[in-house]
Amino acid sequence: MDRIFRGQVVDFIQIFPSIHFPVFNLADIYIVLGWIILAFMFAMYSYKEILNRKRTRDNK
Repeated sequence: MDRIFRGQVVDFIQIFPSIHFPVFNLADIYIVLGWIILAFMFAMYSYKEILNRKRTRDNK
């Protein structure tokens, strides 16, 4: 909505007000959380796949 009406996104979440630190908005937070969840899901899938292959190899 900000980009449509103002032409820019308003940053509004300031973590450390006394230190010059980047200011975030909800879109930034959701993008980072999405990548973290995606990486975790990929790691879990890979781990399960490795265990399945190991079990299959050991049962032969």
